Amino acid sequence: MATALKLLPDLTVMAAGIVGRAEVVSITVHNIGFAEATDVKLWLKEGDDLPSVDNFDHALTIPSIAAGRAVTVTVKMPTGKATYAVKVDPDNAIPEISESNNAAVRRLTISVAERRLYLPVVSR
Repeated sequence: MATALKLLPDLTVMAAGIVGRAEVVSITVHNIGFAEATDVKLWLKEGDDLPSVDNFDHALTIPSIAAGRAVTVTVKMPTGKATYAVKVDPDNAIPEISESNNAAVRRLTISVAERRLYLPVVSR
């Protein structure tokens, strides 16, 4: 008797996918699996230790990530140097191919947003 193959998502976040820009942190979450993932929770915290149920700074929900696709979310953060830890599917609510690739940590410098003043060009 043949066994049916279960097609599952596989959510992953990598340190290289945690990027600091002008007053925000961008986090890219990939689904390298074979099925869509829905209601994907993401926890972000400042510090070296991974977010936990009683220790995170930001909680986000990504409505869906199609198989083979990625989604980038941004969070406004204070400027300066800090280490950020990210965990996707923190409570393992989504059955996945692997649960071992759901967290990453990266040290970043968040810069001040560049302020520009645009003046109209007047010609006579």
